[in-house]
Amino acid sequence: MRNAVVVFAAATIMVLGIVGSSVIFLDEQRLKLLVAQHVENHTGRRIEIQGPLRLRLFPGLRLTAEQVIMLPPEGFDGPELFRAEQVDMRVRLLALVRGRVDASDVRLSGARINLHTDPSGRSNLEGLGRDRPPGLSDWTSGPISLEHAVVSFTDAGRAGREILEMDRIDLAGVTPGSPVEFRFRGNMEEPAAFDSLEVDGLLVPGNNGNARLSNMRLLAVMDGGRYQAELRGNVSYSSQPPMSLDLDGGMLMLNQHRFLVEGAYLSGDRPYLSASLASDFFDVDVLALVGKLAELSQLPAESGVLTALRGFDFDVVAEVSKVAELGMVLEGARVEAAGRSGLVALELDQTSVPGAELAASIALDLRHQPAQVDSLVTADVSSAAALLRALRLPPFLDGQGDLLLELAAVSGDLIDQPASWAGHGTVELWGGEWPLLEGLEGAQASDPVSQQFDLLRAELSLLPGSLEVGSLSVVSPGRVVSGNAGFQLEDQGLRGQLQVHSDEGLEQLELAGSLIHPQLTRLPLLVPPEQ
Repeated sequence: MRNAVVVFAAATIMVLGIVGSSVIFLDEQRLKLLVAQHVENHTGRRIEIQGPLRLRLFPGLRLTAEQVIMLPPEGFDGPELFRAEQVDMRVRLLALVRGRVDASDVRLSGARINLHTDPSGRSNLEGLGRDRPPGLSDWTSGPISLEHAVVSFTDAGRAGREILEMDRIDLAGVTPGSPVEFRFRGNMEEPAAFDSLEVDGLLVPGNNGNARLSNMRLLAVMDGGRYQAELRGNVSYSSQPPMSLDLDGGMLMLNQHRFLVEGAYLSGDRPYLSASLASDFFDVDVLALVGKLAELSQLPAESGVLTALRGFDFDVVAEVSKVAELGMVLEGARVEAAGRSGLVALELDQTSVPGAELAASIALDLRHQPAQVDSLVTADVSSAAALLRALRLPPFLDGQGDLLLELAAVSGDLIDQPASWAGHGTVELWGGEWPLLEGLEGAQASDPVSQQFDLLRAELSLLPGSLEVGSLSVVSPGRVVSGNAGFQLEDQGLRGQLQVHSDEGLEQLELAGSLIHPQLTRLPLLVPPEQ
């Protein structure tokens, strides 16, 4: 008899549970009310489910709602916090039968998240999750995923906005005010500034919508994998106008090169980024890097690098104790980069290179297509031979003096002919040696000609593939050499004509051969007829 009573009671409870749960399952408005009450209890915010809400039994009990809106704080003058095309969550049957929602594995698809500051300076994140009834646990006991979402940062006090496009964000459960694992997969800017962008870390929510991402790891790839960056550190986020991000304890790996970095990001009509980088050693082919800067002139307007440079205003300072192991080695290099509204200026402070003290500035105008890239290079030369070696040219000349070059990037064929530098400049050397002078001994010369000179002056013209030397004047004891010359950069083939003025008279010679093995041919001297 006792067993029969137990069985009957259990069956009655089961029937009542099934009847009760069926009433809930079949009442869509009741389910919407339960979900809305669950979210409001745990976040302090009301939501509206404007589309249908469906319940699926297999696999596992899940609720799916469409066109879900989370409203801003009471009295807030601005848009809703987010609008999602679809919200899907796993729920527990027993809790649902009891008239409450116990959610886990929440997925938001097609969400537009608006992080806005109204005219009074209030953020729509204000108070989120702060006013919860006592005794409530995590509002989800499992991960939250956002797929195909767009985050918009706006401020009533300015016209612009920042955009983050997210393929996916994962949060390992949410307890407002407590740390949570964070994963971001997506992009930023329109069009996308990166091939891919990934961020992982421990998200620690703060007051008034502020937060800190600790142990952050960012991976970014640009321009088809040509540029790869990994950034580690801690990021603090402030939603108070203007919205800002601050990086501390940062370490940047750029194409396998390591930098210590500190930085800050500030929203505004144009987003602003400031950063300082420092490294003991940066192993890079400096001449190849200079060539890459020229290639900016032939990149398409939608390339990741140009999109990023146009999309932000910035001030960046990089200090490197030594750049490169061989070739054009820079000692104590300091580079300042400033960008404003698509105009970018790069300044290399005076730094030691083999045979010279070098300074350079590069100006990029990215407002037009193709981009315009101009440069000014000055060098205080202590050894022309050492400088030529660093430039991968034979040391056919030595001396000390000054060098100035004004250059502009010249676009080439992306496949067969890369972009290069072209322009003009001047060189002046004194107390030097030019072995070519030894071959200038004329038939009338009584003594062998020395390769030493007192002064060398010339005008330089750098063209794609060649260097032209005009208005050449070389003053040495007993003679003056003038004329013009040039050589090909690839094979260093030499050409030109020289005139030798000495006590013995005037002689004209033709240059041929190469920089390493020059050849001189004496030409007949043409004397104008007497009048």
